[in-house]
Amino acid sequence: MPGAFLTPWIAPDKKTAVTVVDEQAAAGADFIKIGLVTPVVLTAVLDEAHRVGIPALGHVPPDVNALDAAKAGMRSIEHLGPGDNVLMNCATDDGLKRVPIKLPPMLKLLPKIPFAEGIVTHFLRPLLVNPVLADSPRDFDQMRRIVMSYSDKKCREVAAQFAEYGEWQVPTLIKLRSSYIAEDPAYRADPALRYVDSDSLKLWRAVTQKFIDKISLDDKQTLKQIYDLDLKLVKALDDAGVKMMTGTDSGPGWVGSGLHKEFDELEKAGLTPLRVLQMTTLRGAEFLGRTATMGTVEAGKNADLVLLDGNPLESVQNLHRVYAVVRNGYYYSRQDLDALMSSVAASVESR
Repeated sequence: MPGAFLTPWIAPDKKTAVTVVDEQAAAGADFIKIGLVTPVVLTAVLDEAHRVGIPALGHVPPDVNALDAAKAGMRSIEHLGPGDNVLMNCATDDGLKRVPIKLPPMLKLLPKIPFAEGIVTHFLRPLLVNPVLADSPRDFDQMRRIVMSYSDKKCREVAAQFAEYGEWQVPTLIKLRSSYIAEDPAYRADPALRYVDSDSLKLWRAVTQKFIDKISLDDKQTLKQIYDLDLKLVKALDDAGVKMMTGTDSGPGWVGSGLHKEFDELEKAGLTPLRVLQMTTLRGAEFLGRTATMGTVEAGKNADLVLLDGNPLESVQNLHRVYAVVRNGYYYSRQDLDALMSSVAASVESR
């Protein structure tokens, strides 16, 4: 994180938001991360970020159209919204409405409380693991209306607009899938869970069980349909030339393995192996303006490398075949990497 995540308790009004942007820019942040701020604060943040010459990115408030945010200068949008913000533009149902999230009244007091961000994060941890648990019957009804009125043609038009605005996307499909289809047995049987600390694993299992028990079968089916449309949306964005980066977001179950799961989801969306590779290497360097030192393998650039035992341009699956890693001047063979992973698993098991 480049500094405080801009939230209603960090940036409750325009004046405070502008001050936070100026402080982070002065501290050398590469970008400003936006959370669930109000539309008025969002506009102030985008204007000030533009004035000081720093990208502003992150979450589009639910009562702001993602297209309007992109047009106003929001450099990158994460999680396709979050929620259905971007996907809603692909629906023909004129009755769909964007409504703000209703935050508890106590949050108005948080700017006056020391360590407010840490306090809120602690209590919101279950929702950070799976935001679906906060969805209301109205939210699910809106999802069904999106599914019923989704238009490929309109989605292509929306994607073209994002490309025109020069806006980036970080879909984090694995975050969306593991939230929408949390009951998938493959997640609970994932070998990578042995690398996750016990507290996080306990929380993730509890949240997943709550999802299984609380969400109805009809709503679970709707979530699966929404995720299928998210895959179509990502393909439309790519076809339109919208630049995207790989990302995973939070989720205790995917520490260390989330990026590889993201590769597989992008493949399901229909992206080419070359595009997935670019999203993981070149695009990040382009976004940060650091192509002079990173993003491609060339003489004179940083030699932090992942060596693969297979051509990544032939298949996305070859991205999983890690042969060795060069990091900060050190070479780690496959044997070295396996030993490191075993030591992590042993450390977790001993706690």
